[in-house]
Parts: sequence; structure tokens; C-alpha cells
Amino acid sequence: MPITYRIEPSKNTVFTTITGSVFDSDPVEYLSEVLAHPDYRLGSRGLVVCRDVDLGGFSTEAIRRLVDFTRRSERDFEGSRIAVVAEQPAVYGLVRMYALLRDAPYELRVFREIAQAETWLAGDGPDPEAQ
Repeated sequence: MPITYRIEPSKNTVFTTITGSVFDSDPVEYLSEVLAHPDYRLGSRGLVVCRDVDLGGFSTEAIRRLVDFTRRSERDFEGSRIAVVAEQPAVYGLVRMYALLRDAPYELRVFREIAQAETWLAGDGPDPEAQ
């Protein structure tokens, strides 16, 4: 799976990197693993950085499955704040599609630059959706 993560309990943050070829099952497998991790806490922040992602094996149906998964697991995400950094237009568009389709009880924003994502995640920056 091209998705790696580390949880820093002292920062209550999950740091994730996505690189290479992403397939339909990867996002749900990744989230299932994170939610089952003993260091994961309710209300965690998340920084997801997408680098050189190949979406050739990823379909829009996978977005629907991801939305369904987060709806079923909404209690596990409650109060979370997630910033996704997606420089590639196709990746940015897919994450925005997911952000619009989901109705989970957490904040999710998409950024093109990591500095902006980190600032927003810390609660210090502007909301990109309010601009």
C-alpha cells in the first residue's frame, strides 16, 4: 500500500504520506488500520501529504466506498481536523469530491501547499473554503 503513517500521541496527530499508485481498497484499508491503532485518539488531527500519486488504479467508486466507510465510522472521527496537501490537480479534485460528499463530524480541507495546511491545522490560518 502506498500509504504510510505515524501517530504522534504527544501532538494528537496522525502524519500520513501517500505516494505512488493508489488502488481502490487502499484508503479504506489505511483508515481501518489507523482507527485500530492503540495510539489513535478521538479528535486527532491529521496531516495527509500526497506526493507523486498515480491514480490509474483508483476509481470514483472508491470515493463512494470511502464516504460509506467514514459514515459508518463517524464516531471514530468526531472532532477531528484533517488537512490534505494535494499539489496534483487530479488528486486535489478527488479529495475535494470526497470532501463534498462526506457528511462526517470532522473538518477536512484540501491545500496545495504544506505550510498553509500546517497553519490551518494548528488553528492559526484562514479556512480555504471561506475564501
